[in-house]
Amino acid sequence: MNIKRLMIITGGTGGHIFPGLVISKYFKKKGCLIKWVGSLNRLESILVPKYGFDIDLIDIPKISKWNFFFYIFKFFKSIISIIRIIRSWKPDLVLGFGGYISFYGILSAWLCRVKTMIHEQNSVVGFSNKYLYYLSNIVVQAFPNTFGNNISTVGNPIRKKILSIPKPKVRLLNRCGNINILILGGSQGSSIINNVIFDLLKILVNKNFSFLHQVGHINYIKYINDKRYKKYNNYFVVDFINKIEKAYSWCDLIISRSGALTVSEISTVGIASIFIPYIHNDNQQYLNAKFLKDKGAALIIEESNLNANILSNLILKLNRKKLFSMANIAYKNRIKDPNKKFINEIYNFKL
Repeated sequence: MNIKRLMIITGGTGGHIFPGLVISKYFKKKGCLIKWVGSLNRLESILVPKYGFDIDLIDIPKISKWNFFFYIFKFFKSIISIIRIIRSWKPDLVLGFGGYISFYGILSAWLCRVKTMIHEQNSVVGFSNKYLYYLSNIVVQAFPNTFGNNISTVGNPIRKKILSIPKPKVRLLNRCGNINILILGGSQGSSIINNVIFDLLKILVNKNFSFLHQVGHINYIKYINDKRYKKYNNYFVVDFINKIEKAYSWCDLIISRSGALTVSEISTVGIASIFIPYIHNDNQQYLNAKFLKDKGAALIIEESNLNANILSNLILKLNRKKLFSMANIAYKNRIKDPNKKFINEIYNFKL
């Protein structure tokens, strides 16, 4: 399938947005026109224009059983808005990366008889994609067997700068000095992880560790003004890491939530990890983390068990030899050439 006009409908978190940006950049270089559709006041409204792409922002309600009549009104209003955009812009393909925003977009494209594609990022099929599967011309998955054996496994699209990071044998083999720990809670930070960090620092204060912590935009001012923050010269806080490839290259260990894109990036680079999955109804983050844990590349602490003592005990058991081994296992279990595989699914689709 050759496309000249590509519409991408996704958003909410970096895990949905960055894969879309990867695909957008590729097709833009090929001369394709790109348009995004996203939700008002969400992360895509900031990130997508920053990367030079046009985006139409819609007031899109979350799918909800509550306030049913109000939701139905907003539902049809959003669908009509997206249909108008599709009919005006006339895309060859509408691409959704999951999440409730994609539900509206793919449904609208289907109603307009425009070709559609969905990508499931997680190890379990999301609520929207369970239904969009039946409305989509092209369906791909990031992890094996999420939809089933008959669906192509392409991984998650990964930014070029992350793909260019040297493999663990080059990056870590002769590394010495402090063990560098990167703490992530997703693009918006994680209060449950943030809340244990100062207790963790007390325990590890005289050990050979350095910390870089992404706390999220909302928490940043609170952290840098906290008196405890100023006690530690080996602990650095940022609101959001724009050049994540540098942080990945720097670190020996990641403590993180286990969103699909994070897990895929960790495996692509080859980094040892301790995952603290966010609790979803479908257990998606736990299952994402389990993919690497079962291979011996990661450890998991369930959110209900998280405290500074448990976390510090796991960290102290991970010497450089063990971290190097875990990093290599993660790297060996990566999905190779995810961007190429994803793009080929589009090119290979026959109209």
